[in-house]
Amino acid sequence: MGAVDVLWTAGWDSTFRVADLLLNQDAVVQPWYVIDRHRRSTETELASQDRIRACLADLDCTTAHRLLPVRLVKVHEIPSAPAITAAFQKLREKQFLGEQYEWLARLAEHQQLTLELSIHRDDRAHDFLVADVEERDGSFRLVPHPGDPALEVFRRFRFPLFDTTKLDMENVARDGGFSAAMELTSFCHTPVRGKPCGYCNPCRYTFDEGLGRRVPARTLRRRVQVGALDAVWFVRQASRSYRLRFRRSSSTNA
Repeated sequence: MGAVDVLWTAGWDSTFRVADLLLNQDAVVQPWYVIDRHRRSTETELASQDRIRACLADLDCTTAHRLLPVRLVKVHEIPSAPAITAAFQKLREKQFLGEQYEWLARLAEHQQLTLELSIHRDDRAHDFLVADVEERDGSFRLVPHPGDPALEVFRRFRFPLFDTTKLDMENVARDGGFSAAMELTSFCHTPVRGKPCGYCNPCRYTFDEGLGRRVPARTLRRRVQVGALDAVWFVRQASRSYRLRFRRSSSTNA
């Protein structure tokens, strides 16, 4: 059996899958991470991966060579796939679906991957898929002929945690002795000095799904801190975009 390709964000769900594969199934894991320059959590998540990797190696030294170096991909460098994009837009017309599934589908198609996503029972994407997946070889996959052809967006994915909740994962990690690794996970999209902001959607989902102990209290002071960091982030992004456009314009006119 070759390496298992897993999207690893350093979040709770994907870290649980990585740890379970390494510690309970003796698997070789090929983690993938997509860099989105519009999210300021990238540095925090990559740093969390390093800490989690070290923690897993302390639990089982063989994970040091079975957890392969993460494959980093920049989202804007993933080749276009008009059919995937069109199908994704049809799904989004029905209800909200995170844009990451569109570029992850393009990535998997371009790399010819069977990529594991850690969609779990409480995920919004679960609602899209629940009637059109089947359990196969210890995971869930899209059925051969989904009711909505647009669901082919998910064809190259596997969903090993589809029928699992965050609290289920917490219990398995505790029983399996890798709770310490789970506590190093990162989930916030707009961290404040390396800590969860308490306001972004991932923070809210984490709270709602039973792990509120990991989310700071939503105080006025913290709201001001988050707002100030958001403002600085957007100014930097706008400045960066302006500089890039200026350089391109100068190069064209030269």
